[in-house]
Amino acid sequence: MRKVPVESLGERIIVIVELVGTGKAEDPIRPKYAPVPPSSKQLQAAEMKLRTLSEEEREVEAKKTITAFGWVAGDDGKTAIVEFVANDRLAFAEMRKDPTVRVIEKQAIVEGRLSLEQAKSDLVKVKKDFDWSQLRVAGN
Repeated sequence: MRKVPVESLGERIIVIVELVGTGKAEDPIRPKYAPVPPSSKQLQAAEMKLRTLSEEEREVEAKKTITAFGWVAGDDGKTAIVEFVANDRLAFAEMRKDPTVRVIEKQAIVEGRLSLEQAKSDLVKVKKDFDWSQLRVAGN
């Protein structure tokens, strides 16, 4: 039996986005669309909300959730290269519609429709010494 590499699990997308946040604990500097770790009060509120949802509604919410991400800041200190991981592509819908976000389809690389060199050519414009190992994300 062959094991699937953990970095291949889940839906994945690589994007170039701006950095957001004030730098405070409740609003850390992070890539746009990256989830902020919730406070204990927020966790409790989310658990309460989940209890009121039907099973179908919970499944939809889970599809909209980013489960992991890895990122590296761009050389300008204002942008980031990010790999987002989710259980479903629905989690990426908002960023796909955002005209300020540059999307590089990881699936296109996996399927050979986009070479690593082609994808990297966009990424080195943001971070000149970019290396793929900087985005290793375990996943969901």
